Amino acid sequence: MSAGRAISIEEDILARNDAVAAKIAELEGGVGAMLTSSGQAANFYAVFNICQAGDHFVTSNTIYGGTYNLFGVTMKKLGIECTFVDPEWDDKRIEAAFRPNTKCFFGETISNPGGHVFDIERFARMAHKHGVPLIVDNTFATPINCRPFEWGADIVTHSTTKYMDGHATSVGGAIVDSGNFDWNAHADKFPGLCQPDESYHGLTYADAFGKDPEFARFYRSLEAYRRSFSQKSDVMVVDPSADFFSYLKKEGGEQNNGS
Repeated sequence: MSAGRAISIEEDILARNDAVAAKIAELEGGVGAMLTSSGQAANFYAVFNICQAGDHFVTSNTIYGGTYNLFGVTMKKLGIECTFVDPEWDDKRIEAAFRPNTKCFFGETISNPGGHVFDIERFARMAHKHGVPLIVDNTFATPINCRPFEWGADIVTHSTTKYMDGHATSVGGAIVDSGNFDWNAHADKFPGLCQPDESYHGLTYADAFGKDPEFARFYRSLEAYRRSFSQKSDVMVVDPSADFFSYLKKEGGEQNNGS
């Protein structure tokens, strides 16, 4: 198989994934989405994208066991600490868990397997009061039964392995961005999004992509940007207004085909 044909297949896969992500974003009422290899990968990246070593986040304790272990054990090894709170506690007790280095609040629309219903509106107000986004795992409810963005959530995750796929035979996940959280309003909390990224030639994501749909393309495009950078020796100038897959074909096609 020629290199040119291989690239065509890769572009086709990227386009298909992008189409699925766009449909999930549409179902949730978001501005964009990214597919992941699993629901746990979706939850990991949703948090890790805005947290780094030394940071902290708050999460409901009525969450899926695998997520509980991911947050309480695995992410601690990366230097990210979380505090588990009981959603039945009063506001004062829950808010006491927030710290200056807290970066997000996490919960599940309907917990698996406990079936606890998460008061999205209440916890969105709480999270926003402390200048952080609310991330909601909507796996159990799906957007057919609940759209967390309509109740104040900022980011939604899914394990598409379960109801979203409709067959539970293929592992997958998704992250959906509402486009509503104002990252620059809390720039000191989110340097990874609001300060220049040296690995991407000084690109500041919140400035380049903002709160509009273009910001969500950062999630979808991150790995493709990395591949493009690794193949180019000169400085790449990112045009946020350009269609991303057209950009890949235009800027990377000739070099890829010749590799």
